[in-house]
Amino acid sequence: VSYCNRFTSCKTCSLTVGCGWCDQRQTCESGLYRSPDVMPCATWFYHSCFTVGEKGGCSDGIEVVDCEHRQCNKSLSTTTVESCLRCHDVEGCFKESAGGFCKVWNEDQCPKGFIHPLYNDTTRIEKILIGHNVEYVPSDDSVLYRCPVRFSSWGATMFVYGGDLDIRIGQVLSSPQANGILHKVEQVVKTA
Repeated sequence: VSYCNRFTSCKTCSLTVGCGWCDQRQTCESGLYRSPDVMPCATWFYHSCFTVGEKGGCSDGIEVVDCEHRQCNKSLSTTTVESCLRCHDVEGCFKESAGGFCKVWNEDQCPKGFIHPLYNDTTRIEKILIGHNVEYVPSDDSVLYRCPVRFSSWGATMFVYGGDLDIRIGQVLSSPQANGILHKVEQVVKTA
């Protein structure tokens, strides 16, 4: 016998370890991250009680995070590029549910309720603000070669670029070819 059935709302249910809310049945049931223990549920809310985008077939107890109209709405004074990007990271953790219900958490994309930003998205840098000292090298212009260099007591990374870059000491180099890692320029050597 499960103790989960004593909870009558998604919020009280999802706060209890081992319990999740089946929104289509409006019941709190025993289960874990992926599904209830007994009967499958297309609208399983285990970590929290919110969805993204349109509310669709969700009940009133499920809140909606709406990136387009809130966190990414440029007409609002609270909107920042970072808030929009983070909201899109949250959206990436949801999947369509079967039967036309609202979107539910995608345990394969974001295991155990943790948001995993897609840092391998090569367009991510284009969606954020870049500081005045950052030089962005797009991947479609030319290949940026990365060569780790090891000295006796410290290491460095040498970059070789086939094109012409206006880079100065102290700037920061960013490229999708560097997997989102920023590198501070310590020395510049130009060859003919």
